[in-house]
Amino acid sequence: AFERKLAQVIPLEEIKQHTDKLGEGFTLTARGSRLSVFPVTAAQWKLLLSLEKQPA
Repeated sequence: AFERKLAQVIPLEEIKQHTDKLGEGFTLTARGSRLSVFPVTAAQWKLLLSLEKQPA
């Protein structure tokens, strides 16, 4: 279910730097995947939120 909109976009390259922490099942960083809507675990969501930079 939709939680909230992020304050700023997290660049894909930054997300890819954390692939080891997100796990092999993380769809966004899987080879050949397209940007889309997909489920994430609570742990993955928490990590993504930690990458979010608050606007100045």
